[in-house]
Amino acid sequence: MYSVDIGCGTLKRAEIGVDIKKYFKDNKYYPDIIADAHYLPFKDNKFKEARGHNLIKHYLNPFQVLEEIKRIANDRIILSTDNGYYWRWN
Repeated sequence: MYSVDIGCGTLKRAEIGVDIKKYFKDNKYYPDIIADAHYLPFKDNKFKEARGHNLIKHYLNPFQVLEEIKRIANDRIILSTDNGYYWRWN
Protein backbone atom coordinates (compact mmCIF):
# COMPACT_ATOMS: atom_id res chain seq x y z
CA MET A 1 0.00 0.00 0.00
CA TYR A 2 1.14 3.50 -0.68
CA SER A 3 -0.80 5.97 1.48
CA VAL A 4 -3.32 6.30 4.29
CA ASP A 5 -5.27 9.33 5.52
CA ILE A 6 -5.95 9.12 9.27
CA GLY A 7 -9.04 11.02 10.41
CA CYS A 8 -10.09 11.61 6.82
CA GLY A 9 -13.64 12.72 7.60
CA THR A 10 -15.47 13.52 4.36
CA LEU A 11 -12.37 14.18 2.25
CA LYS A 12 -10.00 11.28 1.70
CA ARG A 13 -6.54 12.46 0.58
CA ALA A 14 -4.92 9.04 0.16
CA GLU A 15 -5.58 5.53 -1.17
CA ILE A 16 -7.07 4.42 2.16
CA GLY A 17 -9.20 6.64 4.39
CA VAL A 18 -9.56 5.95 8.12
CA ASP A 19 -12.02 7.61 10.48
CA ILE A 20 -13.76 6.75 13.72
CA LYS A 21 -17.16 7.69 12.28
CA LYS A 22 -18.96 5.29 9.98
CA TYR A 23 -20.82 7.97 8.08
CA PHE A 24 -21.35 11.70 7.88
CA LYS A 25 -24.81 13.24 7.54
CA ASP A 26 -25.81 14.27 4.02
CA ASN A 27 -22.60 12.94 2.53
CA LYS A 28 -22.11 9.98 0.21
CA TYR A 29 -18.51 9.42 1.26
CA TYR A 30 -17.70 6.67 3.72
CA PRO A 31 -14.22 5.98 5.13
CA ASP A 32 -12.59 2.75 3.91
CA ILE A 33 -11.69 1.68 7.47
CA ILE A 34 -13.54 2.52 10.69
CA ALA A 35 -10.98 2.72 13.50
CA ASP A 36 -9.78 4.73 16.47
CA ALA A 37 -6.46 6.41 15.63
CA HIS A 38 -5.17 5.45 19.09
CA TYR A 39 -5.24 1.79 17.93
CA LEU A 40 -4.78 1.59 14.15
CA PRO A 41 -5.52 -1.87 12.70
CA PHE A 42 -2.46 -2.07 10.44
CA LYS A 43 0.86 -3.89 10.54
CA ASP A 44 4.06 -1.98 11.24
CA ASN A 45 5.46 -0.08 8.23
CA LYS A 46 2.38 -0.93 6.14
CA PHE A 47 2.22 2.39 4.29
CA LYS A 48 4.81 4.44 2.46
CA GLU A 49 3.00 7.61 3.49
CA ALA A 50 0.64 8.46 6.36
CA ARG A 51 -1.30 11.72 6.44
CA GLY A 52 -3.37 13.51 9.02
CA HIS A 53 -5.08 16.81 8.44
CA ASN A 54 -6.47 18.73 11.40
CA LEU A 55 -6.71 15.61 13.52
CA ILE A 56 -4.35 15.96 16.50
CA LYS A 57 -6.52 18.49 18.32
CA HIS A 58 -9.40 15.99 18.46
CA TYR A 59 -7.68 13.29 20.53
CA LEU A 60 -7.40 12.82 24.27
CA ASN A 61 -3.91 11.36 23.86
CA PRO A 62 -2.35 12.96 20.77
CA PHE A 63 1.08 11.47 21.52
CA GLN A 64 -0.35 7.95 21.32
CA VAL A 65 -1.93 8.82 17.96
CA LEU A 66 1.41 10.15 16.72
CA GLU A 67 3.12 6.93 17.83
CA GLU A 68 0.54 4.87 15.94
CA ILE A 69 1.00 6.95 12.79
CA LYS A 70 4.76 6.59 13.12
CA ARG A 71 4.38 2.82 13.56
CA ILE A 72 2.42 2.28 10.32
CA ALA A 73 4.41 4.67 8.08
CA ASN A 74 7.70 3.50 6.63
CA ASP A 75 8.73 6.62 4.70
CA ARG A 76 6.75 9.85 5.21
CA ILE A 77 4.37 11.35 7.74
CA ILE A 78 2.54 14.52 6.77
CA LEU A 79 0.50 16.32 9.42
CA SER A 80 -1.20 19.69 9.21
CA THR A 81 -3.33 21.82 11.48
CA ASP A 82 -5.84 24.53 10.78
CA ASN A 83 -3.77 27.11 12.63
CA GLY A 84 -1.15 27.41 9.92
CA TYR A 85 1.46 25.03 11.30
CA TYR A 86 2.78 22.17 9.16
CA TRP A 87 4.85 19.20 10.31
CA ARG A 88 6.63 16.68 8.14
CA TRP A 89 8.88 13.85 9.26
CA ASN A 90 11.06 11.86 6.86
